[in-house]
Amino acid sequence: MAYRFFFLIPIFLNSFLSVAQRDEPSISLFSGDTTRVNSLVEESYKLREKNPVKAIDNCLTAIGLAKQLEYKKGQGRALGSLGWVYYRKGDFLKALEISNEALEISEQIGDEAETARSLNNVAAIYWEENQYDRALENIKRGLYIARHIHDTKTILRSLNNIAVILRRTYPDSTRFYATQALVASEKARDDYDACFANYTLAELAADKGNYAEALQRYKRVIELSGELSERLRLKTWLHIANVYIHQRRIPDAVKILEKNIEMASQKEYREERQDGYQLLAEAYKQTGNFALAFDYLQRYTVLHDSIYRERSSSRLATLQSQSDLDKKQAQIELLTKDTLLNKKEISRQRIQLYATVGGFLGILLLAALLFYGNRKINRSNILLEQQTAQLERINSTKDKLFSIISHDFRSPLNSLKGVLALLENKNLSQVEFSDLAEKLKKNFNAVSNDLENLLQWSLAQLQGIQTNSGRINVYPIVQEHVALFQEIAKSKEVKIENKIGQDLFAMADEDHIRLVLRNLINNAVKFTPPGGSVEISSHHENPYVEISVKDTGVGIGSEQLENLFQKDKPVSTVGTNREKGVGLGLLLCQEFVENNGGQLNVASELGKGSVFSFTLRAA
Repeated sequence: MAYRFFFLIPIFLNSFLSVAQRDEPSISLFSGDTTRVNSLVEESYKLREKNPVKAIDNCLTAIGLAKQLEYKKGQGRALGSLGWVYYRKGDFLKALEISNEALEISEQIGDEAETARSLNNVAAIYWEENQYDRALENIKRGLYIARHIHDTKTILRSLNNIAVILRRTYPDSTRFYATQALVASEKARDDYDACFANYTLAELAADKGNYAEALQRYKRVIELSGELSERLRLKTWLHIANVYIHQRRIPDAVKILEKNIEMASQKEYREERQDGYQLLAEAYKQTGNFALAFDYLQRYTVLHDSIYRERSSSRLATLQSQSDLDKKQAQIELLTKDTLLNKKEISRQRIQLYATVGGFLGILLLAALLFYGNRKINRSNILLEQQTAQLERINSTKDKLFSIISHDFRSPLNSLKGVLALLENKNLSQVEFSDLAEKLKKNFNAVSNDLENLLQWSLAQLQGIQTNSGRINVYPIVQEHVALFQEIAKSKEVKIENKIGQDLFAMADEDHIRLVLRNLINNAVKFTPPGGSVEISSHHENPYVEISVKDTGVGIGSEQLENLFQKDKPVSTVGTNREKGVGLGLLLCQEFVENNGGQLNVASELGKGSVFSFTLRAA
């Protein structure tokens, strides 16, 4: 099996020079001594791997004190350390906001060392979001600054991270940068960066099937890492086990994997435990023990889906925050350009005024020139703003669309790949195959529904929502969607009833209403347990008609209800049969209903079901 780990090094490295440990002086919080801030920040570096809660507390205290002292340098560095902790916790939205704030402060005060580190920090989040070009751009800029100020630690860090990013598409360039990092780190006696350089070179060797070199370098990583990074050691042992599987040394691989999974469980490292399950499934498959292979494949699938759902629910919010930051930066650049244009215009006016002060005719000529020049500048500024806004919107939509689609397809395709691998050996029982087939069917049904929503959403973002209203009969549209979900509802023992009046007419875009009904009925079936019911009814009160989708499902809590239609926090919840989605459906419903002159409402209570209703103009 071509098994590959994509592992960006802990990109928020401890980038301050090491200092001898000393007793912390007793300093009052309001003493005005910036030493306290520096001490808290340095201490947070030591605690980040072992005690992240205490590290966060130190950073927040340092930030508060630095603000009181107006000590911008300490504030920027404390924010940088805090962003690292949230990055490692997997809270990419908060990490992005904090790291950008650290970058902004450092650039304002000219702290080049922290600017270079913060650029690497921001790049880490872009890498996690699969935006490799942006990640590479930030890291290369950080490398340039680090070389300018001779910051050896950040230079090594940047070289290693460039190698990791390029590995996906440019293995030769990866080898070049990783070798540079290895030579420089050995010269500087920096074991931490030497670990990651060897790690990357080992992956390259394993990709080419050179397992002897790969094992040699992986074992060098274990030797160098020591107490530096327990998580790196776990990942490296996973790679060693993978090499053993390729070499048919199955007992050695199983021994490593079982120990690794136990340690990963103790430390709550879920990704390492997930990868261990996948490798164990492959190991037992090679020995012909298909029962154990199937068992570990199921464990991998359950854990993988859990991790994926958590990341997917926050990914849109992270991308929206990133889009807002990009827009803010574009506005700043436009204002800067406008200021420069104004300065040039003022200078031109003075020259013309001095040249024409001798006569009335000159003044009239100057007025004409100013009028023409200002009108031209205004037209140019308007055109520039329009083009900038359009590019921002298109780029933001593209980034979000590709990121979401790539992640939504990964889980069902990985599951299908694992099942097909077991089917090759023709040792799956009929019961096991049926069980897996049912799960795959649910996954692909969810992907199909999400894909339709994503295409509609991306089209709305790119072109705006185009509404073509006409007189429509609501009853046959509802009846069509009841039939569409009848099979799914029947499998869950859920009853669907269409109580819409057959002569109910409204003014709306028929395609929009189809999408709204499809999403609302799908959600109602999804969140209704076996034995429940879904009812679609109508109410006519001039000048509107109201269509309601009522279910006897699990209901929605008050806190979740408040965030249901927030565009920066899309809500994605698992159904009663583990059905999944990305949380776009209700946002689309709201936009489409409002563009048809109506309003979408919801009433719900935990354990008592939900009622989603929307209004349209009567026809």
